Amino acid sequence: MLWAILPDSDPINHRGRGYIPTSDQLQVLDDDHGQILVAGGDRGGKSSVSGMKAFLGVLEFMGTYGQRAMGETAWIVGENYELTRPEYEYTKTWLRRSPLGGKAGMWASTPVNPGLIKIYSPKTGNRDEWFSIKTKSTADAVESLVAESPVFVLVCEAAKTSIEVYRRLRSRVSESRARFPGFGWIMMGGSFEGSLGWYPLMWEQWRSEAVQRKLNARSFSLPAAGNNFVFGPGVDPQTNKEHDGGLNHPELVQLKAELPENIFSERVLAVPMPPAGRVHHLFQPQTHIYDFEYRDDLPVYIAIDPGFSGATSHYHIALLQKVDGQWRNFDEIAHTKVIEEEIIESFVKKAYWWKNPNKVAVIDTAGGAHAGAHASNIEVWRKLTGLHLYHQKVPVMSGIERMDSFLKINADTSEPGIVFHSRCQWIISELGGGPHPIDGQTHIYQWKTDQYGNVVGKVPNDRYNDGVKAITYLLIHEEGYARSETRRTIRVRGRKDRHRVGV
Repeated sequence: MLWAILPDSDPINHRGRGYIPTSDQLQVLDDDHGQILVAGGDRGGKSSVSGMKAFLGVLEFMGTYGQRAMGETAWIVGENYELTRPEYEYTKTWLRRSPLGGKAGMWASTPVNPGLIKIYSPKTGNRDEWFSIKTKSTADAVESLVAESPVFVLVCEAAKTSIEVYRRLRSRVSESRARFPGFGWIMMGGSFEGSLGWYPLMWEQWRSEAVQRKLNARSFSLPAAGNNFVFGPGVDPQTNKEHDGGLNHPELVQLKAELPENIFSERVLAVPMPPAGRVHHLFQPQTHIYDFEYRDDLPVYIAIDPGFSGATSHYHIALLQKVDGQWRNFDEIAHTKVIEEEIIESFVKKAYWWKNPNKVAVIDTAGGAHAGAHASNIEVWRKLTGLHLYHQKVPVMSGIERMDSFLKINADTSEPGIVFHSRCQWIISELGGGPHPIDGQTHIYQWKTDQYGNVVGKVPNDRYNDGVKAITYLLIHEEGYARSETRRTIRVRGRKDRHRVGV
């Protein structure tokens, strides 16, 4: 193992035992995805594993590319320079203890504002040639994150940065990915700063195997209990009784008793608690996000919400197919401040699925309304596409119950009744499975809650639900209401008879 080169006498390496990664840490070190997000509990070892990942990255890069590595660079990035210090110090120390740091093979600055490590060419010994590791602050993001293409990036306390910093970094490593296959990777580490924002949602999203394949990304947790160097077996000094460590360590037992559940989950287990009041709490990224192929031999179902409910509404079109009894949301069209004519001509009629002759379209009942002298959505769609848009009024609670019935796992097939392609970022964000594609923040279809996170009222907030509502209308049109839904029976008089209609 590569960590065997680190001397046992190094005090930074777990009390003289060399670097011995925990099982959780070893998963991170061995992972080769291009993007890695590591959430750490208190004392979970996130800084040490990030530093080791950087150290191993240097060894692998210089070993693979030799002299081509000279002149290249890697970054350690934080919201401010001080946040980069732990990872910088770990990386610097381990490099010095390795063959790369012997006999003046490297130079490193003491300050971290900014910090710089130079690793000279082991082949030529030329001190005018080096591979560098630099600390970067996001405070001067425009200046400091545009000049180079690093071969890898560590982001320290990533939850304190913005989604824009992540996107900029993702763009900056693209050149290195092309020039140096296997590199240009990004590793983000940190603790959850509450279960809101882009960081915990991205952690949730990257747990899905479909997303892992699509984005070449994966997320991990380093719970405090997994660090057996800190919370291993021992004797409780209060009771003199032996314990087996982990979550049974007296310190963690006490924290669990003292801390609220959500804080314990984030700080100790390194797992975010879902935002309070999610309407569709059954949705889980690892269960409901799949990559699957569009099939031109099956009908296309077009679910439309024209977005009439207010400032947060958007025109949303969800595209679905039904395969072996399972509904599959294979794509979506979502735009803000775009009228239906433009949506139809610029996006719908140019889509790859539009030539499918078997199409069924369903819209919110509001689609039949006129906006002043402007034709209704239903009229515009019929004129421009020839499609008849089915519509009916759906009570809010009935719609929620029906969507939940499809999110459940079918006992016979062990599959949910509906799944979503990883490209459908808009509705996935509404369900709580990822950051919103526009601003990277948390925008979830939620119940109204009080200041303590308790659900209040009998109906949810009517926002961040455009995709959810569109699919709900379709499901009810095609499948009817959930079996448990109380159905009223009304009488409709005809000329010759009476018949019963369920609504």
